[in-house]
Amino acid sequence: HKSSSAELKNDLEKVFAKITEAYEKLKDSDQRKIYDEKIRGKAESSPQPPPPQTQISRPAPQAPVASTTSPPQATSRPVTASATSIPTPATNAKGNKPPNVAEATFAQGKMAYDRGDFVRAAYLLRESVSNSPENKQYRQLLVQTLMRNPKWFKEAEDHLTDLIQDEPMNATYHLMLGQIYKEGGMKTRAASKFKEALSIDPVNRKAIKELKALQAEGGLEGGKGAGLKAKFEALPKNLQYGILIALLLLIVLILYTQL
Repeated sequence: HKSSSAELKNDLEKVFAKITEAYEKLKDSDQRKIYDEKIRGKAESSPQPPPPQTQISRPAPQAPVASTTSPPQATSRPVTASATSIPTPATNAKGNKPPNVAEATFAQGKMAYDRGDFVRAAYLLRESVSNSPENKQYRQLLVQTLMRNPKWFKEAEDHLTDLIQDEPMNATYHLMLGQIYKEGGMKTRAASKFKEALSIDPVNRKAIKELKALQAEGGLEGGKGAGLKAKFEALPKNLQYGILIALLLLIVLILYTQL
């Protein structure tokens, strides 16, 4: 171990001596100048490494830019349908006339009446009459339906009154109105309507049967006055009001002339 320590000490002394010698030379300006020229001469005589080749940077590939111009579109031309391609509103695809709303509700109402569903029948037939008030067939079946419920008697009477005004010589309308009066307990008015029906159609079996049934029950007011009263009550309401107003005007005129 001592020999190795001595060798290390000698090496350190040599290094320190070299450092001291270099310091002394660099401290002197003349010696410093000689040292710099010596170092520069060694650098020029030593081969220089070739300069690094500069790589030419190539632009990165760019994604293709979508064209801003839209492709040509096909020009649309108006399609003109021929006269036979589209059915007219009055006909369907098969060439048949579409059913009228009033006809459709009447057909459904009649089926409901036939199976005894009078509430539904009344609803549907009211729609038919509302859409086609001039159709007497619709109105007559509606009256027959309304006669099935006492709560509907007044509505049935109004319809029959309108029908009689349009056709005063229709015995069926007078007969049906007499049946409503009979069911409502107005026997005198009912008998008057049955008689009117017989005056138009003397062989009307239903009117004859209804009148005989009333006479058999009794309770009919007799006498000429009762007959006039029944006929007056059998008249349409507006006609009754007209007669009453005329009588009142006549009474006022008589009283005025006596003053």
